[in-house]
Amino acid sequence: MSGIITDNIGRSGGLIKAVSVAGGTWSQLSTATASDVSSVVLNGISSSYKRYRIECTSVVPATDATELYMTLSANSDGSSPITAAYYWSLGLLYSNNTTNGYSSVNAENTSQFQLAFDQGSASGEALDVTIYTGDLNSSSLYKNVWWDGAGYYIGNNAEGVSAGGHLRNTTSFSSCVFTFNSGNITSGLFRLYGMV
Repeated sequence: MSGIITDNIGRSGGLIKAVSVAGGTWSQLSTATASDVSSVVLNGISSSYKRYRIECTSVVPATDATELYMTLSANSDGSSPITAAYYWSLGLLYSNNTTNGYSSVNAENTSQFQLAFDQGSASGEALDVTIYTGDLNSSSLYKNVWWDGAGYYIGNNAEGVSAGGHLRNTTSFSSCVFTFNSGNITSGLFRLYGMV
């Protein structure tokens, strides 16, 4: 996206100076459609991009009351993902017909990022999460990750999540891997985007 910023500073002869601001553009790098699989891998992370966005759309677990996890791998096929040094804090807002509430989880040195709380698996229930990251291919920086989402929290609750953290690792990563902590991914669409 590009735009024009106008300002009355530095007017000369009644003219307004204009500055063109070039915005970044997201490029789709990979996509995967889940259909009763144990994991989903998105590759395309490289030194060509400094920021990433991942969209997990209409994700349905095979097992009720389960959490969607994300790990990072140095391999493009998602093999041997890093399973330590994930630090994150996740907040949950929930509401049903009688109560509203807030809960949080703070985790240090875990084996993955937890993207949501107990997601339901009954008919009509699904999870949607958008994840943003810094430079996942850097060989000198920890990997910052933050995300927001909504879904069906078990017990007739509407779920909203907001979270952030980092992977305390300077590996140059090539892919991210999604799994539920119990059972398969019944369905869902996963997309990876990069920005220079």
